Amino acid sequence: MEARLPLDWRILSLEACVEALIDYRGKSPIKSSHGVPLVTAKIVKSGRILPPEEFIPLADYDLWMRRGLPRAGDVVVTTEAPLGEVAQLGPEKVALAQRIILLRGRKNLLDQDYLLYAMQSSIVQRQLQARATGTTVHGIRQSELRKISLPVPPLVEQKAIAYILGALSQKVHLNEDTNRTLEAMARAIFKSWFSDGESGSQNIEEIYRVANVTYGAPFSSSLFNEKGEGEPLIRIRDLEAQSPSLFTTETPARARLAQPGDILVGMDGEFKAHIWCGPPAWVNQRVCLVEPKPHIPRAFLLYSLEEPLSYFERAKTGTNVIHLGKADIDTFRLRLPPQKILQTFGELTEPMLDKIILNRQESRTLAALRDTLLPKLLSGEIRIKQAEKMVGEAV
Repeated sequence: MEARLPLDWRILSLEACVEALIDYRGKSPIKSSHGVPLVTAKIVKSGRILPPEEFIPLADYDLWMRRGLPRAGDVVVTTEAPLGEVAQLGPEKVALAQRIILLRGRKNLLDQDYLLYAMQSSIVQRQLQARATGTTVHGIRQSELRKISLPVPPLVEQKAIAYILGALSQKVHLNEDTNRTLEAMARAIFKSWFSDGESGSQNIEEIYRVANVTYGAPFSSSLFNEKGEGEPLIRIRDLEAQSPSLFTTETPARARLAQPGDILVGMDGEFKAHIWCGPPAWVNQRVCLVEPKPHIPRAFLLYSLEEPLSYFERAKTGTNVIHLGKADIDTFRLRLPPQKILQTFGELTEPMLDKIILNRQESRTLAALRDTLLPKLLSGEIRIKQAEKMVGEAV
């Protein structure tokens, strides 16, 4: 990295770059049902802080945060479970939990937005993993974190790099927020029309009168690869991320290629229906594809599946890993309203699902560009003008 750096760039340790490195590890704070939101390691994810799940009493705030109060723009990094998730604090008052370290760059040396992306880069993430210890719980000590090296361009170039990467992240986050709104709207319409009994008479139908169910094929793990050879493969772990990590050159006789917009259900661990927004990909075993009949709107099938899936997930809880089988799916019964109401529901919700799919596909493209540019910008391999052109063509 050093050999390729522009002449006016430096390599500095994290300790030399920050004016504050505050470690909140220690005794757990007393939790409450309301109060100051607590930023825990599990809600720092993919560059954002998710809605809080825990709070501490306002009266305990100053005592718990005695090592230093967070400020808007401060960067937080998780030290374990998981290691290396990074996000930036907004203006809201928050408390920081264990396994969170706060970073604040030195004034006139390190821009906070640049620090955010530097900590997310593969340049830093590789160092975090290399300096981590532990087998059961993989984590990094504060003393080791301080030794992490950062490429430090002149401040004006740091701001330019952060602005370029921020434009991509902002569009990705905007798409995520839009999708949450669209999903909430579609779900609210479904609940109002069908769950709350506003749709008039409803017939109880077996699943196969409403949908076709195709089970994933058994692919050979010996033919899996991460090089992009063959076609991508959808495993259960890929449903949430909407991004397959493995490929296969195999084509089993009864394999099914899922397309964007298909409904997929994981059959181990957690039973949840997903609208697939990733690329066309083979459906692996223990994942099933549920395809609505021609007169059934996708959103109706998607939300109708929640009740029977939830029932079996509750019924099977208590075993080490819960499994959903064909015999379980055979018992699924769905409440089917009159066709005219279904048609109107579809006319309202199909555009919403189409927009959600397009937003997720765009976000995947933009995130891939951001992740490609990030290490290249931080190493000086790509300079500002070239990156601006690439982002301008994509956004």
